[in-house]
Amino acid sequence: MFTLLLFLLSVHHVRGWNMWESDWTTVFVACSGNGKSVWDAWKGYAGVTCEASSVIEDADTCKQSHQSDPILNEWRSSRIEQVRLRLWKDGEIVVEMIFNGTDTNKFNWFAQSKLLSSSYSDIGELDARFTFFSSYGYGYGVNRRFYINKSNYLGCDVDAGWMFVKDVGYGADCLFDSYKKYPYFLYATNYHSGVWQRDGDYDFADMMSIQVHQGEEEKKGTTTLEEPEEM
Repeated sequence: MFTLLLFLLSVHHVRGWNMWESDWTTVFVACSGNGKSVWDAWKGYAGVTCEASSVIEDADTCKQSHQSDPILNEWRSSRIEQVRLRLWKDGEIVVEMIFNGTDTNKFNWFAQSKLLSSSYSDIGELDARFTFFSSYGYGYGVNRRFYINKSNYLGCDVDAGWMFVKDVGYGADCLFDSYKKYPYFLYATNYHSGVWQRDGDYDFADMMSIQVHQGEEEKKGTTTLEEPEEM
């Protein structure tokens, strides 16, 4: 945790971002094990829609259903400049990524090309290769969402990556697709990529939160109702 704190402080200093926590608006909170689809809640078809002041980074608020803000369906017209995704465990931040949200919709901001900073030391390396780096992730019944995975796929035993949401639905053939009650949030530990079926390389987060930082001048845009292409 101390290492992560130093990293986050250095990122804010180096990039010169003058942002306080109050500059971020929490727009989505999802909890593990509540049996509700994270992807459906993110798309806006399920979950609980709240007023902005009601969506907070607190695992007690999403034990029954995920929490979302109406801004999710007004993404393009909400002058979003940056997006911050966090994974939490026992009340502590275990993963943090910040993305460029300018000219994005609520699906395509989660991409390698948009990544500004990360608590992972190796995810931004020039030779990093990804099979998946997308919010849609691996659909077709496998249902790994917000999926960041390496391109060296040689089977379940050596499949490696950084994080994914295992959503409700079919468990697929890999052991790591059926670790516990859905949904669950799997992340690589030790601040670098890990193998999903190697003890010590991964852990489970209790909660995922997504926040946005909005610009002061409103930009032209339309509401975002489209879905990403199937993969």
